[in-house]
Amino acid sequence: MKLFKNQNPDRPVLTIETKPADVVLEIAGYIALAALWLYVYVSYQSLPDIVPIHFGAGGKPDGYGSKETTFLLPVIATVLFVFIAFMQRKPHWFNYPTEITQDNALKQYTNAVRMMRTLKMCLCVMFIAIEYSTTSAAVSSDGIADTKWMFIVIIFLVQIPLFWFIIQSSKNA
Repeated sequence: MKLFKNQNPDRPVLTIETKPADVVLEIAGYIALAALWLYVYVSYQSLPDIVPIHFGAGGKPDGYGSKETTFLLPVIATVLFVFIAFMQRKPHWFNYPTEITQDNALKQYTNAVRMMRTLKMCLCVMFIAIEYSTTSAAVSSDGIADTKWMFIVIIFLVQIPLFWFIIQSSKNA
């Protein structure tokens, strides 16, 4: 039994051409991932031994951990990045809002792969914002994070691009 099985063997398996926009997204994703690791590494020395790891309403910390936990988000981001990079090579495995045919497969797959590249970059930027909020709260005098903008960051960096690509996929049917 295979770990991953193409549930629809009738779908064509195509090689997607990498366009300049795809190269830019891919490089931006790697830069964002490296920036996340660099930010955590650089800020680590200035952190107290105990840092907030979870915030409740109003940005007040309601969970604490050792400063080593600041490396957890970069690890999660790296695992997600590698997984998404693997999956973007298998667009014939994805679920689509429309039926995949020989006629629309290339457009659908190209859109889906670009969505995955965008998602990788946006997730890394979102994790940078979360790390910044956490480290800012850890070193601030009141220990409260400015989390009001975090909801906006998550909506704009993850949800809106995903909806845009899903709408594009529906148009390419």
